[in-house]
Amino acid sequence: MSTTEKKPKKAAKKTAGGEEKTPAAPAVKATSTPKSGSAKSSNEAASSKSRREPSHEEVSSLAHRFFEQRGRQHGSHEQDWFRAERELAAIP
Repeated sequence: MSTTEKKPKKAAKKTAGGEEKTPAAPAVKATSTPKSGSAKSSNEAASSKSRREPSHEEVSSLAHRFFEQRGRQHGSHEQDWFRAERELAAIP
């Protein structure tokens, strides 16, 4: 048979009004890590390796193709540009 020692519990203190007050847990000081531009988390580093950054010319060419597919109607150039960026970034 093995015996294990148990730590005694701290006794509750009574306040002047007769109420029991249990001791508070020690405060834990929050630590922060310095944030630098070159430091990336492991998730960011892994995801940036799988994505490629398309060139301006590639995005422009694909966005123009989307513009032509829509019948050359003006007013949606930003949507075409963002769609082209998304699609090109998804290509490994």
